[in-house]
Amino acid sequence: GIAQVYGEEAGGAIARLIDTDLGVLFSSTNGGTNIGNDASTMAVQMFLRGIYILELNNVTGNYNAVLATAQAHNLRLAVNSSTAITIAKFLADKARDDGFIGNLYGVDTYISNLCAVSSATAVSKYGIIMGQGLNSPFAIGMWRRPRTEMQRDASRRGTEIVASVAYGVKEVRDKAGVAFKAQ
Repeated sequence: GIAQVYGEEAGGAIARLIDTDLGVLFSSTNGGTNIGNDASTMAVQMFLRGIYILELNNVTGNYNAVLATAQAHNLRLAVNSSTAITIAKFLADKARDDGFIGNLYGVDTYISNLCAVSSATAVSKYGIIMGQGLNSPFAIGMWRRPRTEMQRDASRRGTEIVASVAYGVKEVRDKAGVAFKAQ
């Protein structure tokens, strides 16, 4: 019924909150040394530099990348305009529901509108390339799983649907990720 619909919406809001909190941590990876600056436009060379830095840092296994919308767009443009790159077909024009846009150079790449802005006056955002699974730079501690409850609110003379969770996010492996600071 209606409670299920609101519960699903509340669960999505909690997931976006956790993603946003993780996005704030992107810039602190790799000792705070990022690839690019506020004037940078995301390019294939930046992406390859990220892979190189992870390899230098001995991050093994598979890699993931999370890019801001403008970064993904500019990377697609760079890939599609290059005749030397024949893997352009692997970067989809549209993201799946989970944000997956393709696999570039063996890196599963996702798009997110929740990446942190690099500064108060900049249009650049922080994306990241990072190790996957146990090689991820981040950890999430979940003290209490998300839950949705009905709560009576006398001041509003009605019942509210309240969603809550107790969690924390932390960077645990500094060298397992490197941020892109770009548009």
